[in-house]
Amino acid sequence: MKRILFSIVCIFLIPAIFTEAGISDNNANLIQTAEKGNLSAVQTVLIQGADVNAKNVNDVTALMMASDKGFIEIVRLLLDKDADVNAKEMPGGATALVKASDKGFIEIVRLLLDKGADVNATKMNNLTSLMIASDKGYTDIVKLLLQKGADVNVKNVNNVTALMLASDKGFIEIVRLLLNKGADVNVKEMPGGATALITASDKGFIEIVQLLLDKGADVNATKENNVTALMIASDKGRIDIVKLLLQKGADVNFKKTH
Repeated sequence: MKRILFSIVCIFLIPAIFTEAGISDNNANLIQTAEKGNLSAVQTVLIQGADVNAKNVNDVTALMMASDKGFIEIVRLLLDKDADVNAKEMPGGATALVKASDKGFIEIVRLLLDKGADVNATKMNNLTSLMIASDKGYTDIVKLLLQKGADVNVKNVNNVTALMLASDKGFIEIVRLLLNKGADVNVKEMPGGATALITASDKGFIEIVQLLLDKGADVNATKENNVTALMIASDKGRIDIVKLLLQKGADVNFKKTH
């Protein structure tokens, strides 16, 4: 009798086990084929029942893989199949939007935003897509993210904003876009205390210095050791920036501390 019952149980369980294994294989294949850019293979495994939102051991989905690699047709297919646009990998926390913004894939960024991607989603160190695009000089992506409501004043773990990143790299058009959206010109990074003006003065980006001053940057803001933009520009021989800072009221009597 026990053997009969065991046989009956096996008859029902074994097909279920193989079915579950097949689905698991399809899910793994979906992520792998998306990473490789094989559109037809992605279509096949989806037809075979793969979960469009399946994740690997790092919580990475097929959509994240395709977005990171720039495979726009696969991204479009996955989105049409209701892929979760706001899933986050672990560790790190990047979303598909963060990955596409990091790589400069503007059309994928557009697709993801149109499907409801969180424009202010953050990854490790509280970095947003806007910060990343600003740091890398992707002007068109910055413009698109701002159009979709990206917060210009989000700060990373070091209190650095998108404006500070763009000012540090000399991306004047991005600086202009951020300022026009109300970026705070007087935020100080931590530790250190540098502002966007101090950084731009240090790097010699006079047009950015002018923009920041026109938007109300504190000309006498100090960083560590009580150092001002004027001190830095003077030390580096940036005569035009020194003249500009003086015209805007820079105090020549500040003293450096140690």
